[in-house]
Amino acid sequence: MAKLESYIKLSVHVNNSGLNSLKNSLTTLEFNAEVIKAATSENHSMIALMDCSFIAKSGEKTFGLDQFYNGSHNRVERGLEVSLVAVVDVETEVGYGLLAEQTFDQTFCPDLTRMDYYLHHLEITQPQLPTQVRYLAVDGAYAKEPFVTGVRALNDHLLDTFISTLGLSPTLIKSHPNYQNLLSYGVIAA
Repeated sequence: MAKLESYIKLSVHVNNSGLNSLKNSLTTLEFNAEVIKAATSENHSMIALMDCSFIAKSGEKTFGLDQFYNGSHNRVERGLEVSLVAVVDVETEVGYGLLAEQTFDQTFCPDLTRMDYYLHHLEITQPQLPTQVRYLAVDGAYAKEPFVTGVRALNDHLLDTFISTLGLSPTLIKSHPNYQNLLSYGVIAA
């Protein structure tokens, strides 16, 4: 708990020069991951969550302005969208935001779909997920083949890293009858 209090003090009392040195040493994602680690128990089960929120916005020059789904009105509207990856301590029922990012408009990266963007957001966040995370909970809108396949690929990469780091036999692991089930298990934290 003392570590968490230190992070809170640091975030409240940092002056501009201190903030610049903090930016050089930790990313927001790493900082949030450290706060979550300090605030939670390693013995508690956790799940990862991912969802988007619509932000009403008008104007012509606002970066990211595009057509996004507004769940409050059950329709697509012009505005902004923020994507959030968070974790929830299942036992205390407390949630922690890990990384929020603005969704780009389709003209910024026309070769990428929104699902590609969401998957990339999850991919950059995944290494900082607490080790207790075994499942990813998402809205039904994410249940599209590219996103599901991408999550499976993330798991495959993580299992390969795990096998290599521990010096295990990849043939033995990958030939195990439950190997495919492991790939579908959820997002395995690094």
